[in-house]
Amino acid sequence: MEDKNSNLPTDTGLEKTQSRRKFLTRASSGALLATIPSKSVWATMSSNSIAASGHGSDFAGGKAMHLKKPHHWVDTGVPELTDKYERICGGVPYVGGNFGTCLGSSKNKIQLCHILGDWNEIKSFVKTLFIRKSNGSKIYARVVNKVINGTRYRIKFPKNTSGDYEYFTKNEVLEALAGDHDLNKLIVSAYLNALYSGSHLGIHYPVVNSYNGNRTPFQSAESYIRKIHLSAQGNPSHTREVLNSLHNDPNSFRTV
Repeated sequence: MEDKNSNLPTDTGLEKTQSRRKFLTRASSGALLATIPSKSVWATMSSNSIAASGHGSDFAGGKAMHLKKPHHWVDTGVPELTDKYERICGGVPYVGGNFGTCLGSSKNKIQLCHILGDWNEIKSFVKTLFIRKSNGSKIYARVVNKVINGTRYRIKFPKNTSGDYEYFTKNEVLEALAGDHDLNKLIVSAYLNALYSGSHLGIHYPVVNSYNGNRTPFQSAESYIRKIHLSAQGNPSHTREVLNSLHNDPNSFRTV
């Protein structure tokens, strides 16, 4: 991702953590870099909030945790799918490779549904992208169905104003938007799980919406996802590892 700040996932008033999660100052950027906390802290975001909740060390209040996985979210049709990632997270998602290069500053238009792999919405998004010629006219990216040397390409993007195009397969586009080893997808899914905990979707992950009177460590799902986004800047591989574990074995996060 493009911004270089990093921080631990703790909210205002909860930033005093144990010594193993001390902040390191990076003078070159003025940013805070930190080691990623243990998985239990990712689940609760604050051991102090658990103690204050009256439920001991069981963050989930005695109820089994349940999260939806990233590939389930498009089918839910929740309205937040059309929100822009940058507006929610405070920074653009990391989109690598040639597709990321072609997107350029248009990364700030990427929506949550694009990251989660909604192909119809991705095609609509691509058709809005363009480069501008010196005379002010635009050359737009296009959705295609073209086979070159046995490979089927679905997107072509103008490389320059001379008529040259960069071609992309569907999988190349989906993988680029999903992030390195699906990191963007995992971040978005964690946000939506926090937002919809306790809803009709059957999710129980009360880091925002309290359960049985627990004190929630975050005032909003937006503050939660922004901390995860920042943590991914400093240590993307560990952030991905922890979020993978959270989605695959959420109940291992219930205690500290």
